[in-house]
Amino acid sequence: MTSRERVLTAINHEQPDRVPLVIGVSNATGIKIKPYQAIKNIIGVQAPDNYIYDWPELGTAEIDEATMQRLHSDVRGVLDLEPEETRQRNRERDPHSDCIDSWGSGQTEIVPGDWFPSVHPLPDAQTAEELDSYLGWPDMSDPTRIAHVRETAARLAEENQYAILATPWLLFPFERANAMQGMEPFLMNMARSPDFARALMVLPICATTIVLLIQDSLALAFGLAALVAAVRFRVALDEAIDGIYIFAAICVGLAAGIGFLGIAAGMTVFFCFANVLLWQFDFGENPIEQHKLEKKRAKLAQPHN
Repeated sequence: MTSRERVLTAINHEQPDRVPLVIGVSNATGIKIKPYQAIKNIIGVQAPDNYIYDWPELGTAEIDEATMQRLHSDVRGVLDLEPEETRQRNRERDPHSDCIDSWGSGQTEIVPGDWFPSVHPLPDAQTAEELDSYLGWPDMSDPTRIAHVRETAARLAEENQYAILATPWLLFPFERANAMQGMEPFLMNMARSPDFARALMVLPICATTIVLLIQDSLALAFGLAALVAAVRFRVALDEAIDGIYIFAAICVGLAAGIGFLGIAAGMTVFFCFANVLLWQFDFGENPIEQHKLEKKRAKLAQPHN
């Protein structure tokens, strides 16, 4: 049974010859560079110390093929990258200076060779307007992010030996919010301004969609600005998250209107999924305010004499 057959068998809820293994195809399933070097030394593999996503400061190794085979990994990854401009800027920056990604967040070297995510572009933001005015949202349509993807996927498909897993450079909403604000400010906002915390979680989804749609179209940019301005002028919003819901509806409508039905469907699914998770886990709820609200409701429910 090939690795590809093994994974497909498991996906079909059938019993493979052994449990499929996913090692080294993403940051989540990867190996940091020092353990990777030790593994190569133990098994006697000579291979360069490359980094996944071409991002040394992340610290995760891009595992060579010989080591992948020795570890019996059944999956091979197809990765995207940060834009070439971002990678080039970081390659040319001063040694040991902060490494900044395309979102404006980044890592600081705390000791030689060890990096910590301590660069946060929105540490003091507390309103949806501050999120809207941030100029550092990335260009997700930059072709250098995926220029290599077709060739890599075609090669793996032709070999037909391994399951192929697309592992994009991404952070889930909670991780992205932490990267943009920092752990402590974001957790404080969850308690003090839960509507802002939820907005920060889902706004990157909308921002990414808008960048994909508008790209270099000045007409679409002006049309979107006029539409958003009209909605904000006509509608009084009680919470920041309400504005995000309206913005999301505009994004989906714009995508469908100009014929990008795939983007419209993708954003709808991802946006709804994120909000269902936030609702299911009461994310950002203030227990003190919730207790006050419950007491008020109980008082109003009491019969009047």
